[in-house]
Amino acid sequence: MAIDNPNWDTRLIATNTSSVTLTNNTSWTNLFTSSSFNHSVSAPIELDLNLIHQYENGATNVQYRFLMLYSNGNTASTQTHGMQVSKQGSGASHSFGAHNMHWTFYNMPAHNGYQVRVQGRNMGGSSTAITTYFSPNVQIEDILVIKYQA
Repeated sequence: MAIDNPNWDTRLIATNTSSVTLTNNTSWTNLFTSSSFNHSVSAPIELDLNLIHQYENGATNVQYRFLMLYSNGNTASTQTHGMQVSKQGSGASHSFGAHNMHWTFYNMPAHNGYQVRVQGRNMGGSSTAITTYFSPNVQIEDILVIKYQA
């Protein structure tokens, strides 16, 4: 398979401007869910998530993961490892981190109505993280790009 598969002929872009507060040692929390899309063949589904800056208070350590959902809401596949997207910074409430993720779900069967859910958790002790914190002030949002075969 090539790096940029020519069979990925469709892109769905989902955006999010809603903030979620993640307190210390939270369990996986739903952050946002994409619109549904129809995947026509058994093939990979590639995800790219670009996040705006987050707020931190204390020793935050924020991880995200993706869930692929069937149209009935049941989980089709789960990214098994959380990826660190932010942690405590050295400035005033501005968290460090890559603020982006990439994941590929391989061999996803054809299905009408998949959705992608983004979940997050804060693994830091006695701390608070707020996702998508600066969105209302700067008019930008988290962007999830889903590449699949329609």
